Amino acid sequence: CACPSVLYLLLEELRTKTNWGVPDDFAILRNTVEKARGVLVCVECPVRYLSVVQNGLILGVLATCIAESYARLLEQIDQEELRATSNGERKQLAISDVNSSLHDSTGPGTRPSFSVEVAPTEWREIMRGIAKAEIHGVDGRRDRSFMKFVFKLEERQKQWHRTPPAHDCPPHYRSACETPDRVPSCLVVIDDTKRLVSSFHL
Repeated sequence: CACPSVLYLLLEELRTKTNWGVPDDFAILRNTVEKARGVLVCVECPVRYLSVVQNGLILGVLATCIAESYARLLEQIDQEELRATSNGERKQLAISDVNSSLHDSTGPGTRPSFSVEVAPTEWREIMRGIAKAEIHGVDGRRDRSFMKFVFKLEERQKQWHRTPPAHDCPPHYRSACETPDRVPSCLVVIDDTKRLVSSFHL
């Protein structure tokens, strides 16, 4: 299947991106999570041991890279707040109404847009609120969040190690995923991702 190619492409896109900015780059990470979610549910990867390992490990590494990218965005938010505050600037926000009943009748699918100015501290809180929603989700819409993806990946990896999905999985692949048994590398990587996200204090 194409999953390894998809994963390597996603990793390369994150690796080569040098400048991060909000709010636009939230969409990049959301799109990355969506594509990774497709790999997570691939029905072909569990057929062979090699693809089982590739799928699990590379998805785990990608999850860590996504978390690190969120860390960069949060750092950029703090830096921009300090810059704007020191220069006595106010931040401008453009807001689009998502209520379909308020769509602009002048064009199909268009939405009314509003622009407001806020203090840098308010802007920072709004941007961090967006980050929190993207990472943890909001009530009624947590299924598409980044951490929901991480938890589903963790759950699937534990299931795979307890009951290997491929007929050619060697005996050492099987694990109870808890001490005193061996903790698989894929779960160690996922734990690193969860610790990094916890450090955001969102």
